[in-house]
Amino acid sequence: MSAAQIHLTPGLTLLEAYQVAQAAGMHLISDGYDVKVSPIIPPGWRAIPLRVKITAPDRGHVCTDERAAA
Repeated sequence: MSAAQIHLTPGLTLLEAYQVAQAAGMHLISDGYDVKVSPIIPPGWRAIPLRVKITAPDRGHVCTDERAAA
């Protein structure tokens, strides 16, 4: 699947977009303004790190790596 075939819709959550990128073997990236799915991380863009922090056995919440450390 190429990056041209992946379109992120406005109603998509950050976790859903990240899962789409991971399923395609690609990166979820941002330049501070736009979020895209790409097979590479071009100069000026950063990968969006995501993980799920478990707060209770029956639920969790999504946070960026920077917030998970706090």
